[in-house]
Amino acid sequence: MTAHGRALAVLAVAALGGLAGCARVRPNLEDLPLPTSDEILLKVENNYQELKDFAASGVAVFSGDTLPRTAAGLRVQYLRPDYLQLSLRGPVGYHLGTLILAGDRYMLDFGQSRVRTEGWVEDFEFPRIMGLELGADELLDMFLPLIHVPYRPDSVTVERDLEAQAYLLSWSDGRLDYRLWADPYEPLFTRSLILSRGDTLAYKTVSEVKRRSGVYAPQAWEVRLGQGEGSYHLKLEFREMKVNAGLKTDDFMFTAGARPDPTEVPVAP
Repeated sequence: MTAHGRALAVLAVAALGGLAGCARVRPNLEDLPLPTSDEILLKVENNYQELKDFAASGVAVFSGDTLPRTAAGLRVQYLRPDYLQLSLRGPVGYHLGTLILAGDRYMLDFGQSRVRTEGWVEDFEFPRIMGLELGADELLDMFLPLIHVPYRPDSVTVERDLEAQAYLLSWSDGRLDYRLWADPYEPLFTRSLILSRGDTLAYKTVSEVKRRSGVYAPQAWEVRLGQGEGSYHLKLEFREMKVNAGLKTDDFMFTAGARPDPTEVPVAP
């Protein structure tokens, strides 16, 4: 090795050593003070409020009790509070479907023939593409990165889940039981579980959390709806994700309350 090469090697080792020395060492969960539910919910809510929009491209894998494992390319656009656009593509770019929820309206086109339906979100039922049946609220929960609690629940218990290395929040509204796991170091929930009389209604986990444009958000997540017969599972992994990129309602194919031009066939981005 030349003198120049040895010098570069020494610099590289020194730099790596410096980085290792500066790495943040996180305390063990059992050594941290136990926060209140209000403290956790406020911290998570503040992070959620920073998310204005996002756009992502990646792969969606569907499976279920009556659904064979199916993978598709996925493009998602979201603008708070109620604009969502999903575009699914199969092998070699084959168009599977494009769905838009825009305010109180929806539009869907699917298949090679680009069959198109539209209507009010309250009447929306996901057609049996790939064997899935989802309502609008369920669809939003499946395709949005952050687990959100839209209200302040009563009588929440907080405990340390040492196995999950998270704070576990639990409560019941008299009809459903809720479990949420909060990251002790970053302001978001990493898991959510909704139960009805002990049966799983919805279970969501997130991973690959990064801070983007001031928002802590995952780049991959999984959702399971139901259990046993009729249940289904969705796994999302995004190669690209942009948070708070400045999306506008015009970036969606139609806006709330406006009827799309029936002569115009939308093309997924």
